[in-house]
Amino acid sequence: MPLWRSQLKNVYETCARCGFRQPLSKMIWQDGKLLCTVTNCVDKAIVGSRDINVARAVSVYRHEMEPDPKLTNPTERRVDTNDILY
Repeated sequence: MPLWRSQLKNVYETCARCGFRQPLSKMIWQDGKLLCTVTNCVDKAIVGSRDINVARAVSVYRHEMEPDPKLTNPTERRVDTNDILY
């Protein structure tokens, strides 16, 4: 007998990771995917792992967010015979 036809009248859904049909009561949402808990498709998160991931994302050096050095370190204009002032 197929798994999705039962006498228990459960609502079945397909797991987004393993592809097996499981009762909806035994599934949970994780990262926008509906995953089953029967075949251990759900990731067991470590306590504080979200904080670690946020700290890693913030610590990445992003040079495109910094202002151009011409704007932060102005140079003095000198009047020489080689300089042309506009």
